[in-house]
Amino acid sequence: MTSRETKQSSENTNANYISSLIDGYRHSKVLFTAVEFKLFDHLVNQSLTSIELATKLNLSHLLAFERFLNACVALQLLEHDKTTKKYSNTKLSEKYLVSTSPSTLNGYINHNNQSSYLLWNTLGDAIRENKPQWQHAFNTGKGDIFTFDSHYRDENAETLFISGMHGLGLTSFPNIVKYFDNLKQFKTLCDLGGATGCLAISACEVNSQLQAIIFDLPRIEKHTNRCIDQTSSDIRSRIRFQSGDFFVDALPHVDLFGLGRILHDWTDEQCEHLLTKIYQTLPENNGAVLIAEKLLDDNKTGPLDVNIQDLNMLIATTGRERSCIEYQAMLEKIGFKNIQFYRSDSYLDGILGYK
Repeated sequence: MTSRETKQSSENTNANYISSLIDGYRHSKVLFTAVEFKLFDHLVNQSLTSIELATKLNLSHLLAFERFLNACVALQLLEHDKTTKKYSNTKLSEKYLVSTSPSTLNGYINHNNQSSYLLWNTLGDAIRENKPQWQHAFNTGKGDIFTFDSHYRDENAETLFISGMHGLGLTSFPNIVKYFDNLKQFKTLCDLGGATGCLAISACEVNSQLQAIIFDLPRIEKHTNRCIDQTSSDIRSRIRFQSGDFFVDALPHVDLFGLGRILHDWTDEQCEHLLTKIYQTLPENNGAVLIAEKLLDDNKTGPLDVNIQDLNMLIATTGRERSCIEYQAMLEKIGFKNIQFYRSDSYLDGILGYK
């Protein structure tokens, strides 16, 4: 290869990379639309032709639909048998994109399609103004004051957000509680802002003696109960819901607090306020806080998915993603010690700090 050909090859590679960034939103919308159509639900334990699928989805333009199906195959969301001309789910789709699967991410996908996707159109405004963009995107919100009222602006938005967070929790919380084997020493847990109780359920599954409290806003109790009712009788008997605002109300007296994707929603000052309340509520001996968040590298230029999530927090909240150094400094400032970090290969990482 000549030097000119090498240069052209390098330029083409760079162009392909930029093109892939340009096309990223198109890939997302194919996935979002497939879930919106409930495409994968119709392919559970069966393969169907494009005509059969179009009939089930009440779609009349077959050629347009086949182009869509081909894109799903190219994205490895579907498989296509050239002999029978039938489509089927991939193993990945069967696990994460079927609405009845215990591991489904459809709630999170629908939340992104109906909320986050529109919010991201305001990224430039978020950078210029340094405040959440709910007012611009949905005519909701309170300027630079973030509350969860925007996520809960109507029943559908609330359900999608809660189910989305539950699906993501299932991909990470079990790994985190298993990693910190010494969690088995604790007798009581309070899962602050615990929503569906995914973190508490995971902790109770590895600690048969643990009693857990889901502490969240009153309107969330129905979502909590729905998920807790799907667990075993043993788990159900050890988890209860307590309504409250963790910034305002007194916290339950337990020996372990859980914060699953809570701190990244709030400013440093609000995080320190909440962590101080936790520290003061914990017993003098053997108390701890378990935190599940995405961790930035210390230089804050990776991992990429955490940087992208950090921008999502800029658009949607007054919080941010943080590095190990930042979390350690924050926890030690309040008085926590023996702080341990767990960088996982799943969606969230873990932090454990002791009083």
